[in-house]
Amino acid sequence: MTTTGPSMSLRGAAPRAAGAARRIAGDARHRTIRLLRRGARAGAGAAVMLVSPTQRSYLLRFLRSRAPGYLLAAPSPWLTFGALEFLGRRLRRGMRIFEYGSGGSTLFWVRADASCVSVEHDPAWFADVLRRLPSSATVDYRLVEPEPAEGSGDPAEPDDYASTSAAFRGRRFRRYAAQIDDFPDGHFDVVLIDGRARPSCIKHAAPKVAAEGLLIVDNTDRAYYVERTSSYLAPFEPRRFEGFGPVNAYRWETTIFIRPAAGEAAPR
Repeated sequence: MTTTGPSMSLRGAAPRAAGAARRIAGDARHRTIRLLRRGARAGAGAAVMLVSPTQRSYLLRFLRSRAPGYLLAAPSPWLTFGALEFLGRRLRRGMRIFEYGSGGSTLFWVRADASCVSVEHDPAWFADVLRRLPSSATVDYRLVEPEPAEGSGDPAEPDDYASTSAAFRGRRFRRYAAQIDDFPDGHFDVVLIDGRARPSCIKHAAPKVAAEGLLIVDNTDRAYYVERTSSYLAPFEPRRFEGFGPVNAYRWETTIFIRPAAGEAAPR
């Protein structure tokens, strides 16, 4: 009798375990189907990713990102997936971050135990992100709206501090771009430029990146972001990450400019 009880128990457990496995597999299938349906609503992007050897591995992340509010609910900078992977390998606790443009990236730095200076131009968005920041967050969060100016300005010209958006005609982002001037050269481990007047931000930000630090410029497929900033970017080694990223059902490019270690020159 001492062996019968356990033996009978094991025989009863096997069908239960098999049933649980079927339920788990069924739940996984249902989740996958829901994600694929969401991908169908995303249009052709998911189909392109599926047949692309370099992008296929990001498909499920892309489908999940189509959920409303994803970038704030699952905080992330809004960069291409390749750039996000590269950034993830370089992150470490205590890094000093400066960003132009706030949101999911701001919450991401908080979760990474980094200190962050974040500059935002939109009052409503600023209030929304501020509400989401934990009280313990090490974030210097700055609302800097554009100032009135004469003329339209050239968005490709770093000295014009202009935006392509019609909403900012007759406005300039000089104070916005210059916020990083409060800090010494070589101070930041990462500078993220994903906001307004990006050529102007590059001009001010490039000297502030530490040796072996990263200057991240999103949407560099828009050539005017970098066409007149080559002198500021000359000390850096560029790594271009073209492909898909969260939310958007189209490809774009993020470029990560790496400042060489002290005493080294950027590869040419």
